[in-house]
Amino acid sequence: MSKKFTVRVELHNADEDDYESLHKKMGAAGFKKYLHYSDSNKDFALPTAEYRYFSDVETNQQVVDKAYDIAHNVKRNPSVISTQGEIAKRGLEEI
Repeated sequence: MSKKFTVRVELHNADEDDYESLHKKMGAAGFKKYLHYSDSNKDFALPTAEYRYFSDVETNQQVVDKAYDIAHNVKRNPSVISTQGEIAKRGLEEI
């Protein structure tokens, strides 16, 4: 069973184009911008620069390092956190 990670990235002194570039690069690396609930078959958009990631083998540190490397290629010295486990939601837009 895959481990579930939630990753948050902040690009300092960034503009909209920087975040668009970040979203594309994170998506290409398997980071999702939405939550999927299989029981209801519904997807919900995550807040800006927050991602969901699944892995069978990577650790939380490896996931945060991967996200940091991607973000660092968009804008120097990003702030990145990763948490592992289930997520509760409230007020997210259904997509």
